[in-house]
Amino acid sequence: MKILCVYATRQIDSNLFMSSTKFDGLQKCGYEVDIVFCGTDVVCDQFEQRYAHFFDHTCYLHLKESCAAKYMVRHERLKVLYRYYREILVDPILPPISRRHKKQLSGFIRDQYDAILTFIPNPLAGCLAAYIKNKFLPNTRLIQFWTDPISLGRCDTIYERPKSRWLQGIVEKEVLGFGDKVVFCYPLLCDSMKELYPEYAEKMFWGDTSYVKHEKANFKPNNKKVTIGCFGAYQKRVRNIYPFLASMSHFPDVNFVLRGDSDILIDKNLYSNLDIEQGRQPIDIIEEMEANCDILVCLAGLSGLTIPAGKVFYYGDYNKPILYISDGRNKDYASEYIRGFNRYVVCDNNEQSIIAGMQECINVLPGYKVSIPERMRPEVIAKKILE
Repeated sequence: MKILCVYATRQIDSNLFMSSTKFDGLQKCGYEVDIVFCGTDVVCDQFEQRYAHFFDHTCYLHLKESCAAKYMVRHERLKVLYRYYREILVDPILPPISRRHKKQLSGFIRDQYDAILTFIPNPLAGCLAAYIKNKFLPNTRLIQFWTDPISLGRCDTIYERPKSRWLQGIVEKEVLGFGDKVVFCYPLLCDSMKELYPEYAEKMFWGDTSYVKHEKANFKPNNKKVTIGCFGAYQKRVRNIYPFLASMSHFPDVNFVLRGDSDILIDKNLYSNLDIEQGRQPIDIIEEMEANCDILVCLAGLSGLTIPAGKVFYYGDYNKPILYISDGRNKDYASEYIRGFNRYVVCDNNEQSIIAGMQECINVLPGYKVSIPERMRPEVIAKKILE
């Protein structure tokens, strides 16, 4: 089978991490896989370094980045405004596909493909894939894989979508219309989108998310004390870190590591067994610290219909216990889904439940050997998407 992937983004983020598990799965299936990757110079360079090895051939469509854009992405509020302007107002109406890009594509797409696979939520990826299908591969199936919705961010139900997101809703519906098959990364998101867009329900499906392969997946830490690590952003509006902090006093012989962006000021003097540094750090440093922990923690967000904490699956192949702390209105749904993998220890985001979950992880730590379920294997998931 020959597959053409289409990806477009102006930043390397968690959506690309999750999509990379599909790249891995396609390669493991033995398919011939090419990709059209659209992004800024910096993003294309990063993709070449970390992900290009999954593909037989790669076509880079470079996007220009203005001085104003470079300034805006350095400031959080302006960054959000810029993303709205580019992704919702400009790209869907005037996709930045130049004459040079069209010439590149005509030289790259010379053979037929069994399927086009594009990755959403960036609307540009959907528009670019639709252009490629209509222009070069009109008889080829266009499959979309969605890691996040476009209009339902931080909503717990479709009825909570703010009226101010009416334009995102229009773009979302347009992008869905391009796909012959639409696959979501989480059953709750799939069911919600079917309810929101019943006219497209028959072509909507869902598939599991696999793990990211880590070089030190089987590395055994040699810590004097059990070390538990929690990595990732925990701004007050996004995640509730306080029950996790409160649970530490019950494990005086355990070392805790906390890293991530936050607007919460934590007094180190209150937690004698906590190693904490706030702010974003390079991924290679974080991965080194993750590998040196005995137990890893995934703290769920306070809201949302999308997949519960992508790190759950990002961590999947580590040979160590993973504690998933469930939270939000849809926590029961998420907990039941996560337990179905028989890979994780699951608890609620309150002090007593976290204490019980941590103790269970500590109890199984001696002689622990990870068992990855069949449904999490990249090749199994990739085949399901292409069925």
